[in-house]
Amino acid sequence: MKRMMKRLLPVLMAIAPLTICAQKVYELKDISGKVQVNVIVNDKNVEYSVLHDNDVMVAPSPIFMKLTDGTAFGLNPKVKKMRLSILPSIRRNQSRTSSMN
Repeated sequence: MKRMMKRLLPVLMAIAPLTICAQKVYELKDISGKVQVNVIVNDKNVEYSVLHDNDVMVAPSPIFMKLTDGTAFGLNPKVKKMRLSILPSIRRNQSRTSSMN
């Protein structure tokens, strides 16, 4: 039993990081924090889900597109680059609303 564990342990240690890193979750939230969109990228496909106040509105669903020529987008994806940006809140133009009064 000990011999088998000694042989199995290095294999498990080599595989563990691959399974942990196999999925990446990108989280998008509205300014109030009530609406959240999760984009999940794994080695098979891209999925998204939508939550409102932590209630699931859209369960994780795959996103892909297959063209008539057989070209498929969204299957076996690779994230090349990710950019974090925080957009300022969009408010109504104050001069426009005040001129209507």
